[in-house]
Amino acid sequence: IDMGLQQDYRTCAKMFHDNGGVSPSYLALYPDRAPIAAGIHYSDPSDYPGQPNVDFAQNGAVHNFDTPYWLGGYEAFNILRHTRDFTDKDRALSSAMSDMLIAFAGTGNPSISKVKLAALAPGQEERVVLDDRIKVEKLPVKAMDWLAANPVEGQGPACVEPGQTDQAGG
Repeated sequence: IDMGLQQDYRTCAKMFHDNGGVSPSYLALYPDRAPIAAGIHYSDPSDYPGQPNVDFAQNGAVHNFDTPYWLGGYEAFNILRHTRDFTDKDRALSSAMSDMLIAFAGTGNPSISKVKLAALAPGQEERVVLDDRIKVEKLPVKAMDWLAANPVEGQGPACVEPGQTDQAGG
């Protein structure tokens, strides 16, 4: 899933620039497990058909669990009921991510003193990985190019050229 999502983001950034976009693009990956407290389950079966009461402690990163870190609001999850076991690592990660968001809003570049990230460009393709230790790493471009050339049947791309539809008819 990581490779597919990152490939979609990369494709969207390339299409943005190919169609006249001038702002630089940056990629980020949040692969961390959410610090879900023991016994807390996800009970909305619409997101996980056939898997009600998913135990997130047994899963890896989950879509949008990074949002409270970017916005510094992670502690709000425990206001009404204890659902998360945040650590000093979570607090430090949120602080750095918030700093990156503020830097991006102010300068158009998310780089901060701890993290220097170059804009996505041919030959300069990297992402910031927001995990136990924030680091910048090169994208696995060869694998992503292979994935783009060999898409999963029935799944269209996240981005399509203006005026076109994806494979799935969207």
